[in-house]
Amino acid sequence: MILKNTILKQLNIQSVDTRYVSIYKDTLHINNYKFAKFTKKKQEKFNQKYPEIKIIQSKIFQKICNKTSKNLKTQIKPRDIIYVNKDNRPENIALQIILEPYQRKYGIKITDNINEKTKIANSQTLDQTTHTYIEQMLNGEKIQDIQEKNTIYPLKNIPIQWVMEWLMKTSICYQEDKYLKNDLEDSLISFLEIHVPNVKENILRSVEYLEKN
Repeated sequence: MILKNTILKQLNIQSVDTRYVSIYKDTLHINNYKFAKFTKKKQEKFNQKYPEIKIIQSKIFQKICNKTSKNLKTQIKPRDIIYVNKDNRPENIALQIILEPYQRKYGIKITDNINEKTKIANSQTLDQTTHTYIEQMLNGEKIQDIQEKNTIYPLKNIPIQWVMEWLMKTSICYQEDKYLKNDLEDSLISFLEIHVPNVKENILRSVEYLEKN
């Protein structure tokens, strides 16, 4: 396997902005095609030198990165040491790949040693977030955004469907979660989705608004 520093050196030689390219095993994932400046011509030149490295330019992945960046810019600070679970669940694979270039963008460190972390990356997605809100409502509890201390939630507004759609178009091996679901919450969300466009995002925005006011 080619060392990451070797890949970064070549990308820098080609004037690619590596803050917008994720390096994961033998693959480069472009987070933002415009900002990365990783043109087709540059990709061809890179592959001439390293044909074994795949380059993936996925619209859905770029969409995911764009939305998570809005969360991350308020949740992380330079030199944070962030624990990411490196198992093969889709959400944790997504976290590993999305956060990878933030080591260059913010100077953070990603670790799988929970004892050296300053923050934990929670893999909670939009689906799990809205499920919690509905559960609170049905239980007669105050609907609130409960977040653990020193924890970041990059995927909080990302539907798991986006993650799966992206992963299925890659060669990444993953183990799909079999979530424990509550029939009442899921039935209510399914009903609302039929009648209200983007209901999960609207629920999230409403709770965030209530938290601030």
